[in-house]
Amino acid sequence: MNSTKQNFDKPSIIQYYQRTEWVYRNFWKLDKSMGLHFGFWDENVNTLSDAILNQNKVMAALIDIKASNKVLDAGCGVGGSAIYLAKNVGCNVTGITITPKQIQSANEYAAKENILDKVCFEEMDFTKTNFADESFDVVWAIESVCHANNKNEFLSEAFRLLKKGGKLIVADYFPTKDNFTELEKKQVYTNGLNGWAVDEMCNGNKFNEVSKKLGFTNSTFINADKYVVKSVKKLINKNRLWLIPGWIYYKLGGITDTEFMNAYGAYNFCKAFGKLWNYKIFIAEK
Repeated sequence: MNSTKQNFDKPSIIQYYQRTEWVYRNFWKLDKSMGLHFGFWDENVNTLSDAILNQNKVMAALIDIKASNKVLDAGCGVGGSAIYLAKNVGCNVTGITITPKQIQSANEYAAKENILDKVCFEEMDFTKTNFADESFDVVWAIESVCHANNKNEFLSEAFRLLKKGGKLIVADYFPTKDNFTELEKKQVYTNGLNGWAVDEMCNGNKFNEVSKKLGFTNSTFINADKYVVKSVKKLINKNRLWLIPGWIYYKLGGITDTEFMNAYGAYNFCKAFGKLWNYKIFIAEK
């Protein structure tokens, strides 16, 4: 494989999530966590599912989400954050994703949690929504902005959708430097994030610069490496054991290339943690 940049369009991203949901359901205990991200570990967390739920708790506290708030979960996955916020904070949450299968799963989970009166899920691109200006108090995004081909479009749409005084919170992967060598690009992207249908991380400096030009204020980055390091190690160890049988299973036709590359990408990307990328939370106010 070479390090030629790969761009993922909407159909590719949709296909990735539709083909791999069963993987997350089994290995990420999706029916409990309802989340497809790293999660935040601390002294009170014992399982990955609990870490994923804890991430919702930590992020909600950081921006002091209130029951009276209207929240947009931009790139909501199967609805876990929206359901958590609605149940534990009491706010109304709209979750959007471009993947139809995720909408179905999110509604099923919301029904199971008896929270359908507080949440709704719609198939929509978070860079081009049909919501009115200043519709939300909070725009929330966990490991979803990385999928946007144009991160500036996400920021612009978030700014439009937020009420004055509203807050943006983004948890995602950010590179440790502006430019990678060809070998670094190969590890992080070609052999790494491309397996997750991600072509490029959010560049922190550019992300912050664009947010300020749009009119966001009080922007800050919080390094959350300490919260995710345990999940990173788990992904490395699990996928190290699974790659060879996974490759054989793929060659026998038991899984698709998407499912194999999901594991291959996780292994390589996580090996670059700390050196080439950090896990950060970006917060800004309109």
